[in-house]
Amino acid sequence: MAKKKAKKAAEVKTIEFVADALEPVSSVSTPKALATEAASVVEAETAAVVAEKTPAEVDFESRSPAFKELAMPKLPHLERQNRARLQVQSPNKIFFYWSLRSNPF
Repeated sequence: MAKKKAKKAAEVKTIEFVADALEPVSSVSTPKALATEAASVVEAETAAVVAEKTPAEVDFESRSPAFKELAMPKLPHLERQNRARLQVQSPNKIFFYWSLRSNPF
């Protein structure tokens, strides 16, 4: 028969955590002071962004009138009539769209 090995007693390893000394809280780091400071930073950044034109706006202004006309698509005018459309997207989703010729209200 095979010999059984004797199990060694498990060694217990411990890790000690030592808390750092607490530093006193200054009045600058109060939630109200932090919120006021954050609000002033956001206002300054917003003002800087509003004052500047984005590259897309500058680029759009320098384009030709034909480009500006084509960049703003216009939908065709649909005559007002009574219509209804039922769309089945899946067994669980059915959409019903309708429009009325006259305003019922």
